[in-house]
Order: sequence, then C-alpha cells, then structure tokens
Amino acid sequence: VRMSHAAMSEPLFLFLFLWAAYALLAYLKTGKAGWFAAAVALAGLLPVTRYIGVFMLPAGMAAILLLSETGWKPRLGRAALFGLLAGLPLAAWAGWIYLALSQNLGGRAVQAEAGRLVDELQMFASLFVKTIWEWLPFHPYYPATKSRLRMILLLAAGLLALAGVLLAVRRRRQEPRVGLDFEIFVLALFCWVSCSISLLFSYLFTNPQPDIDDRMLLPVYICLAFAFLAAFSCWQAAWFRGKWRPAGLLPWLLALIFLLWHSPQTSYYVAEDRAGWGTTVYAWRDSPTLRALDGLAPGLPLVSDDAALVLLWTGR
Repeated sequence: VRMSHAAMSEPLFLFLFLWAAYALLAYLKTGKAGWFAAAVALAGLLPVTRYIGVFMLPAGMAAILLLSETGWKPRLGRAALFGLLAGLPLAAWAGWIYLALSQNLGGRAVQAEAGRLVDELQMFASLFVKTIWEWLPFHPYYPATKSRLRMILLLAAGLLALAGVLLAVRRRRQEPRVGLDFEIFVLALFCWVSCSISLLFSYLFTNPQPDIDDRMLLPVYICLAFAFLAAFSCWQAAWFRGKWRPAGLLPWLLALIFLLWHSPQTSYYVAEDRAGWGTTVYAWRDSPTLRALDGLAPGLPLVSDDAALVLLWTGR
C-alpha cells in the first residue's frame, strides 16, 4: 500500500478503525455512555472513508451482544442502537450520492447471475487464500501447494488458535488480563469474519468487482495480527509461567520476523514515491505539461492516462 506521498484513504481508515475498536472495548469494560458514543461515531465514519468499513457495524453489534455483562434485553437494545446510529452517516452519504449523482453503491451496479455464482465463489476463495498465504514470511520457499490445501492449513491454524484461547480462558477465567485479551480476540475475530463476508458479497453481487489483493484485505491483516497477539497473551497468562515464562517472547519474535520480511517491500514503494512518482508531491507544481493543461479552454475535455493527477493539480 503506497502511503508515503499518495493521497489514499488507508491512513485515515486505519486510524478510525483502531480507535473505534478501542472505544468499543472501553465501553464493554466500563459500560460508560461516553465510550459508547465514541465507538458509534468512529464506526459510523469508517464506511464513509471506505465502503468496506461497513464490516464494523455487524462486528460491533455482535461484540456488544455477546461480550456485554448486562442482561439480554439491554444487550439487544444497545446492539441495535449501535447499528442504527453508526449506519446513519453511510445512509446519509448514499442518499446524497443517489439524489445528486443518480448513482448507488458507490457507482457499482448490482449483478446476480445464478449460473456464475459457484465459479465466482471459487475464484474469490482462491484469491483470498492466495493473498493471505503470501503474507506469511518466506512463503516463496514453501513446498508448492494447491489452493485447497492452503485453505485447509490456514483454517486449521485458526481453529487451533481459537481452541487454545478457549482453553486459556477456562483455565484463568478470573484474571482481568485474560478477560480483556479474550475480548480483543473476539472483537478481532468478529471484524475478520464480517470484513470477509462483506468482501464476498461485494465480489459476488456488484459490478465492477472489487480487487482481492493486499490493499483490499488490509483490514483482514490488521484483524489477524490483533487476534493472534491477543491469543498469545491469553496463552502466556494460562501456561507460560515459571520456567516457561521466556516463551512469552515468542509472539514478539514472530512480529519481528514479519516486520523484517515486509520491510523491503514497503521501502521499495516509499523510495519510489520519494523519487517523484507520488501523485501529491509538490514537484508537479513545476510541470510544464500540467501548466499547459491548466491553460486550455474550460469546456475542453481532457483525456489522460493519469486522470487522478490531472484532476488534483488542474481541477479538471
């Protein structure tokens, strides 16, 4: 994801996502209305920043419904209120787009060809698994595997992590740290599932289809990272004590390995932007081509292979 000089939505999206999750966890712990309002406001801004952010609404509702310590009726009421209020900004935005531009779904058309659903589902699963598999360090050196086997291995790892967390919570249920780590794990899991389902429906039923790549799956990466860190913390509280305490360094060692593996790729994109490739670098102010385009007649249509660049610096 190119963030150095490119005007992309990821920095704001990640900021809102992380703070929405923090506010929601704080509300689940304290029950204070202020944290609830903050979680609603931040979660409501997520899908306005990027449509995929709508996953936070069902994930937040599920977290309130299952993790709150009140009775079922207050849980249902707060979960419904969270979904209703957090959905208002997206509803207002969608309404404005429809009334002002006569478009819906962010310019996407609805498609539902029953004969192609199975093929599209298989393609989505293949791209989804391929992207997640390539996040693993040293994946080019793994033995060649088919997509189905990769899916089985990834699901097995997830189920083992879930089983380990449930056993850890059962073993150390009374420790506040385990309870908080479990809430982080569950919220990250809900966000991962909700985001994946949102992408699946968008891929199957809208046209043009969203790309299933690193950028689109960035929220999934964040959810998985927090889920496994929370899982390791639960395991450490339950079993990594006494002579096993040094094993608590394992998650940070794995995080360091991931960081070292992904750093060269990130550095490549940053270096490319610093060399002048970024859309928003100020060097474009001195471009003779853009100055010439800016001087053309206002009603003259422009055709460019970099429409975003022309729009940003000439306003047309």
